[in-house]
Amino acid sequence: MLHWDKTLELRILDGPVSRLFKYPVHYEIYFLSVLLLVTLLYYLFHWMRVLLLIVSFFLVAVYMEWRTFDTLTWSTWADLIASITLLVSEYLGFIQQGIFYFLMASGTKERQNPERPQQYYPSVDVFVPTFNEPVQVLRRTLVACTYLDYPKNKLDIYVLDDGERNEVENLAKELQIHYIRRKEHAHAKAGNLNHALDCTQGELILTLDADMVPKSNFLMKTVGYFNKRRVGFVQAPQLFFNPDPFQHNLSSSRQVSNEQDFFMIEMEAAKDHYNAPMYVGSNCIFSRQALNQIGGFATGSITEDVATGMLLQAKGYRTYFVKEVLAKGLAPESFSELLHQRERWARGNLQAFRKWNPLIFRGLSFPQRLFYFSGAMYWYFGVQKMIYILAPIVFLDFQVQTLHANLYFLLIYWFPQFYASMLTFRALAKGHRTAFWSHIYETAMAPSLAKAAIQETFRIHAHQKFRVTRKGFISEGVRVVWSTFLTHLCLGSATIYGLERQVVLLKQRIPVSSFYWVNDFWAVYNLIAIMMSLYVSIELPRRRLSERVPLRRCCRLQIGKNTYQGESLDISETGLRAVFSETVPGFYEAGRLILDGVPGELRVDTVFVPGQDRFERRLHWGELPLSQYRPLVQLLYDQPENIMQSFYLKGHYGAGFTLLRATRGIIHNFSGRPHIRRTSRKITHSSHLSNAP
Repeated sequence: MLHWDKTLELRILDGPVSRLFKYPVHYEIYFLSVLLLVTLLYYLFHWMRVLLLIVSFFLVAVYMEWRTFDTLTWSTWADLIASITLLVSEYLGFIQQGIFYFLMASGTKERQNPERPQQYYPSVDVFVPTFNEPVQVLRRTLVACTYLDYPKNKLDIYVLDDGERNEVENLAKELQIHYIRRKEHAHAKAGNLNHALDCTQGELILTLDADMVPKSNFLMKTVGYFNKRRVGFVQAPQLFFNPDPFQHNLSSSRQVSNEQDFFMIEMEAAKDHYNAPMYVGSNCIFSRQALNQIGGFATGSITEDVATGMLLQAKGYRTYFVKEVLAKGLAPESFSELLHQRERWARGNLQAFRKWNPLIFRGLSFPQRLFYFSGAMYWYFGVQKMIYILAPIVFLDFQVQTLHANLYFLLIYWFPQFYASMLTFRALAKGHRTAFWSHIYETAMAPSLAKAAIQETFRIHAHQKFRVTRKGFISEGVRVVWSTFLTHLCLGSATIYGLERQVVLLKQRIPVSSFYWVNDFWAVYNLIAIMMSLYVSIELPRRRLSERVPLRRCCRLQIGKNTYQGESLDISETGLRAVFSETVPGFYEAGRLILDGVPGELRVDTVFVPGQDRFERRLHWGELPLSQYRPLVQLLYDQPENIMQSFYLKGHYGAGFTLLRATRGIIHNFSGRPHIRRTSRKITHSSHLSNAP
């Protein structure tokens, strides 16, 4: 049994309350004053942004000073190594937090897009690189490119086929766009883009991933920036119309925003203030002249985006971020694919850092160096999070002490900075995320990304091949990502075992140090995120190739000689769900549908779902000709969206509600019972289709 320093030990069982307050009263005054000040600053945040950040950072600095000089444990070599490891990890977090506060202190004042001067229409080449993405996913993106609002004599659309697929070439011919195929496939996506640069001549280059569907106003919202001198690129946020694996597997797509939204919206907007927005690989328009000056898209890492943006900024080019929804695409549709994507990003960013170290690379400003350094260091969060998860485990299970402190002083020094950091992050995130949800995201991905970061640092499997994230597929039944599930199961079991050992000590009335209670809280905090990670590792089915878009449009269904007036509730690329003014036949029936916004008649099959509202029907129309598919795509994906109202955390996003929803989702999928949502038969006409012939 480990022997404790008696000067710092609190025997909770011998007098838990009285001994907590045996220290000088100024500690309690400091503690309460800090909590009150931070709370007031949080609620006055819009007027006191900088002061809140300064107070929060000061409290973290005070905590780190106390940790450094008063809490290292020297009892055994194991204690010393564990203690120093945890302290170094906290310092990395402290540095990252300081850079984050510096970034967000500037605020993100709304900037109006520059007006495009009359007759200013530079020629634009749209690049859509593809390798092995499903053709139906690529078709949607290319069709959307054809309705971009821009003079047709100034716009050229290119599909860059690195997979040498005849079906993609046929698709390009059908859509009357350009097709480029290269014989050699060096440097993956960056090489594909560079090959297209050599084959084209447009003044501006718009890059879109194969799954990113642009809105018609994309070019009109971005081209105006290039009327200024030395503009390198304009980046729009990379947003998604389908739930990511966290939203989907936790049955919480209506409660929480996409895991990337905070970075893509708020952090990119803040970086714009310092001419440091990051090129994220898609939804970005470049100056060809600027790209030529740096030799095209950067090669030398498995991700081309970060380095390309940094090289342009180092050459003195101004870069902009447009805080509007100008394109949306597919998020990874399984947790295993999301992990694969993030592992690739981690390795690619660390490779770029090694080749173009922003700390010494010429031409960058101090804030730019800071943000690119922070962006590379971020990918060690998996290592850092694993240390935080293992620290209470090694103490509770093996009595390896990671810090030398009692409960009282941890409350005095740690809790104020923790409380301040939570409130500050919540205020900065503007409703997109909380610090606790960040804890969940990072915990779920930590084992895989820790492994990827360590492998890349020590050049293990350094020549790993580029692989495109798999998207646009159907999955039936519940599937488990065993590699991550078993890892988190082991971490959770070890945590519970440590907590049970303390329960045994308490039952035996063996006095325990207050440091046990500190680790109890820490372990429970980690355990909640570990439980969430287990649920995320259980893949719920994705039975739809195309996402439903909530959209109300009048429709008219004709079956035989009968006609039914109705209104759509949601629409996808293959069908719709509608409510009608009278009962539609309850079995599979073929019919014809007139839908507001889509020309002509659609041949449909009605799908009857047992237990469904008798006024509600689901209609399926299958594959459409281009003359109908093109307006349908524009109807679904070209609707205006308010970026600040679409991505807030909704009600019931807490851990308890989320675990209940996730449990219910798994039970429903195992039982095979569909979840039926009943709808009123009341129809509110939102268009004038009722006057159609």
